[in-house]
Formats: sequence, C-alpha cells, structure tokens
Amino acid sequence: MIKKNLSPFKICVLAFSFFVVILTSISLYKIISTTTPDFNVLWHAASYLPTSNNPYMHPDIFTGVGYPPNTLLFYLPLTIFNYQLAQTIFILLILITILGSIYLSLKISIKKFSIWAFLLITSLVLISFPTKFTLGMGQNNSISLFMLLSSFYFYKRKNYKVAGLILGLTISLKTVFGFFILFFILKQEWKVILYSLIPIAASTFLVALVSRFDLYEYYLKVVIPPLLEVSGREIYYNQGITGFISRLLTDSSLRKFVSLAISFIITLTISVFTLKKKNIDLTFSLFVISLPLIDSLSWQHHFIWLLFPFIILASYSLKQKKFLTLMLIGIAYLFVSWNFKNPNMFENFPISLVLSNTFYGAVILFLVNIYLLRLNKTTS
Repeated sequence: MIKKNLSPFKICVLAFSFFVVILTSISLYKIISTTTPDFNVLWHAASYLPTSNNPYMHPDIFTGVGYPPNTLLFYLPLTIFNYQLAQTIFILLILITILGSIYLSLKISIKKFSIWAFLLITSLVLISFPTKFTLGMGQNNSISLFMLLSSFYFYKRKNYKVAGLILGLTISLKTVFGFFILFFILKQEWKVILYSLIPIAASTFLVALVSRFDLYEYYLKVVIPPLLEVSGREIYYNQGITGFISRLLTDSSLRKFVSLAISFIITLTISVFTLKKKNIDLTFSLFVISLPLIDSLSWQHHFIWLLFPFIILASYSLKQKKFLTLMLIGIAYLFVSWNFKNPNMFENFPISLVLSNTFYGAVILFLVNIYLLRLNKTTS
C-alpha cells in the first residue's frame, strides 16, 4: 500500500523524519529534566526586576548577563512558575518557533509548498548543531528569528505598522537585531522604523516602572565594556569574523582592527546591494547572513538564524536550475551543522583554522547570496 501511494523519495523523507523525531524527543527529555545554562541565568535575573535588587548581581547566576534590561522583561512572566516548569515552557516555545520560522521562510520564498518539503527541511534543521545548541542552552535565538521573519512577512504584505511594531519587539528581545534597522533605512521605509520605536520605548519605560531606570546606566558602564574586549574570542564556539581572525592572529590590537575593517567592508557591501537591487528576499537574506558574521561574539547557536537564508537561496537555486549553487548550499549546510566535540585537539595554529567550520559555511552562503542577487533583478 505504501509503495503504491508513496514515491521512494517520500518514503525516505518519512523514515528520516521519524528518525529525527525520535532523536529530538530524547534530547528534549534530557534538556527539560536538567538545567539549561542561558535560560537559568536570565530567569533568575528577571526574578529580580520587580525588586529593588540589581538583576545583574543575582547571587544564583553563575555567569554574567549580557542582555539589556529590556530583554529581561520577556522572561518576567515565566518567573511566576517554578524553575523546572518555566524552563519546560521556554524549551517548548523554542521548538515551536523553530517550526514557525521554517514555515514562514517557506511561505516567503515558495508560498505554496508541500508537506514533504516542510518535513525534510525541519529534519535537517533539527539535526543541525546550532539548533541543538540553542535548545540545550535555552537560548532565545529561534524566538527572535520567528519574530523577525514575522515582521518581514508583514512588511512584504505592505502592513508597515504591524511590521514595525514586531520589529521593535524583536529588537527589545534581541538588541543585536537593531542591525536590521539599517535594512529599512536603506529601503527608506520610515513608517516601519517609526513604529519599531514604540515597543522599544515602551519596554524601556516598563523597566523603569517595574524596576529601576538606573539599570541602564549600570548596563552601559559595567556590563557593556567587557563585551567589547577581543581577548578570548578564539574560543571554538565563537564562529564570526572576530573568532576566525582571533585564530589567525595573536596580537589583540591587530585582531580588533582587522575584524572591524572586514565587518565594515561587509556592511558597506550589503548596503550597496540593498540600495541597487530590488529583490527584497535576497537582500534581506544577505542581512541575516551578515549579522552573525560581523557580531564580535557569534556563538554557534546564533547560526540557527541561517535557516532563513538556506531556504531562500535553495528555493531560488531550484527555480533557476542553478545546481552548482545548490551544491554549494549543501556544503555550507555541512559546515554550519558540524560540531567538533573535542576542539582542544586542534588548538595549535595552523590546524586551529579548521575550527572555523561554521564561519566557512556562512561565508559560502554569503557569496552564493551575492551571486544570486546579481542574477535576479526583479522585486520578489
């Protein structure tokens, strides 16, 4: 019966998906029944917001909080639950937004897609290390990506007010996503930018209302400066430009200069393409790829954001029968998805350069994106 109704491809997708579901279920059980490092820190810090205490100095957090006070507001509702239940809710939210991000990416790029495409892509995303890392750490990467793609989806539908409001919420949750304001400035979408300021201002006011406004002063003076240092950036899990340059150069001043120079060149390049090219999907995809590259501390879990460029670029390659770019996208996926379990084996230069595998995958995607942009001149 199965052989008559399903092609060999569909049978393989079903088998692969079933295998991934089993693996993911086991992983989720292990994650939920233990403690996720990042969520643990943010949950405890958020619990201090309604008090007179400084959330950045909570006695139960084992590492520093790098997020601004706005971000802690999103975790505040979860503090009404005990830790284990709050973590379970958050991990399930991560999983739901991963699925939602895949759905929105397909909706934006293909519009009408089959369940088989969704199953295959979902399986590939779930077995990728950035996804596993995001779930295991209890990170908000997939949540911020889903919100960003929702904003972009409404923007494409010319609902600029909703797009702007969601963008503002996204930036309030993940400050580094303020980078996408540049995209809308280049597109001269002033209404989107204007409405994005409303949630940012509201969340800032709410922090002052439920906690203390001087938290921002503390954040700027105490929390931010250590984040700007380039020492220790060669750690394997840092896969952006700064991580790569730190494995290449030992001089800290030179590391900083070269990293900033390359980041500036990338930002200038994507700005020129955004101004000159009308294809919105591909230019936005280029921005998404660039963010984890130029961020000075891009952990592997941040590269889950690349699921949008992967889907966009693969769909364009298939439509235009560009099988070489499709092959390059496949290679990029392997690089991004791989994880060295014992990176200390490769700590000596030059073999240490193999530890930039995720970086290499993102660079390949970046170049494929530019190539497809040069080919596609129409508005998507």
